[in-house]
Amino acid sequence: VITLSASAQNVTSEGTKGNFLSSSLASGVAVMVAVHVSGGVSGGHLNPAFSLTLCLLAQFPWWKLPVYFLIQLLGAFLGAGTVYILYYDAIHSYSNGTLRVTGPRETASIFATYPAPYLSIPNGFFDQ
Repeated sequence: VITLSASAQNVTSEGTKGNFLSSSLASGVAVMVAVHVSGGVSGGHLNPAFSLTLCLLAQFPWWKLPVYFLIQLLGAFLGAGTVYILYYDAIHSYSNGTLRVTGPRETASIFATYPAPYLSIPNGFFDQ
């Protein structure tokens, strides 16, 4: 919620109430808070890639992976939905009521990242 809110504020204010630095700091604080809150309970599993990596390194049981994956996925959707509700007016004002994935008034970048047109599949795989 913290990271997406920083992104929403940056996008909908056209950079006047947020920038790359404030978004990065918000993301760092969000990860720090999440690790401190969940570290003692789940070990700080914040995304499926981390959980999968621990399974591959034999530091986490495989039978727990589907449960963690589903909970993490649900958490991501709940966070995105929360930010959409909180920023509903700002998003629709900024986009003139037309939600777009591309173009000058796109709002999809609040909730996801997209590769540049020149990015190849191998480089995209390596990046992720």
